[in-house]
Amino acid sequence: MWSYIGFFLMGLGLNGTPCVYPMLAVTVSLFQREPGGSALRALGRALLYCLGIATMYTALGVAAAWTGGLFGFLLSNRWVLASIAAGLTVLAGSMFGLYRFGWPHVLVAPLGRRARANLLGLYLSGLFVGIFAAPCVAPPILTLLSYVGTERDPLLGFLAFFSLSLGLSTPYLVLGTSVHLLRRLPKSGEWTIWVERIFGLVILAFAFFYLALAFRPGLVRFVLPGACMAGGAYLALLAFTETASPHARRAAVLIGIAGMLAGLWLLAGSERESLAWQP
Repeated sequence: MWSYIGFFLMGLGLNGTPCVYPMLAVTVSLFQREPGGSALRALGRALLYCLGIATMYTALGVAAAWTGGLFGFLLSNRWVLASIAAGLTVLAGSMFGLYRFGWPHVLVAPLGRRARANLLGLYLSGLFVGIFAAPCVAPPILTLLSYVGTERDPLLGFLAFFSLSLGLSTPYLVLGTSVHLLRRLPKSGEWTIWVERIFGLVILAFAFFYLALAFRPGLVRFVLPGACMAGGAYLALLAFTETASPHARRAAVLIGIAGMLAGLWLLAGSERESLAWQP
């Protein structure tokens, strides 16, 4: 249950990345309720858009899990694990702004024009939302696909990506049926950059997990505590060099300290568990 809540929050968090958040108003305008218009009609159009999102991501999740036997065979090789770790590190680099992944404009533009045409266009727009937001969405999605593939459970793949699509869809359902709520959203800015950085830290944690699994399996239990402490230190210390707003700086420092404390708590728990299992 908690893992699916985490997948839902992951989808919700993707809406706060720099590639998605600034486009919320544009996307919602495709189906938003007009002043005096029918809320039920707006909800129906928003649901159609969200159905496209759910179709795409759940299909990806089930496909990754269904072909998980291949993952299982490959994961018996430490060099394959190391290659996955290297690939995830490359994906994490894009979340830290070192480079960007994206589709050529000539391929994306026709999809955007078609999405405005009719109800089918709304569904197609949701279906291909990952293409429009690829620079920020692709790395976390690919990381989750690798996790689902290693588990080799189609039901898990379906539920994980359905939960993620629910999180990704929630703002559209809420904003699409409200006339005034969209105007009250905070403006995009530095905080969206920090959301992207946090996703980058999560992807790096997965990379270290696979690397430890390849060469030092005994270190796997330290990956989560280490990720929390290293990520917290990154947010707390580098906030002063990458954040100009004093409010954002204070928030980053507080979140960073909380992350370091959580890492220490997890580390202490893993040590106690290790001692308890010693013969």
